[in-house]
Amino acid sequence: MTILSPHSVPIDSIIGEECLQDMLQKDIVFSVNDRIIKTGRVLLHRQAHFYINITLGTSRNYECFEIPIPLSTECYPEDGLWYFDYRLKCVCKDQPLESFLLPKTAPSLLFDSILEISTKNP
Repeated sequence: MTILSPHSVPIDSIIGEECLQDMLQKDIVFSVNDRIIKTGRVLLHRQAHFYINITLGTSRNYECFEIPIPLSTECYPEDGLWYFDYRLKCVCKDQPLESFLLPKTAPSLLFDSILEISTKNP
């Protein structure tokens, strides 16, 4: 059995890398369940362990935040839309969710949801 270190995975092999490249230098809105969580211009992104660190330029300063590497992505750069999927059904396609011990409360805002990323002016 081979265990991969997160440091040995090149950035271009991350799920969603092609989407992140399309976002650079664009004014972006990050939202979950129609609730805006972050806005700003994407200046930089990089992998850090199992997360993607994103640096946003806002009207006042720079802001860094991280999101988990998505389980799957859908990219529509011509429409200014990107979806990072964190739903559990992406992990357990062949087994019912009832067979897993799931937390009673969501441990994260992104737990079992889709992060919608869109340009402010497509």
